[in-house]
Amino acid sequence: MAEYFRNPSLVQIAFAILTIAGGQDILLYLLMWAIVPQKNIQR
Repeated sequence: MAEYFRNPSLVQIAFAILTIAGGQDILLYLLMWAIVPQKNIQR
């Protein structure tokens, strides 16, 4: 997700805040996993 948004610090801070706020980070992680497109890896 950090690569997709091009700001790893922002993603880390958001997850830290959500973890402190009551564990909603797991739901957000699963939601973003389903929404954010995968990076195509050319070999």
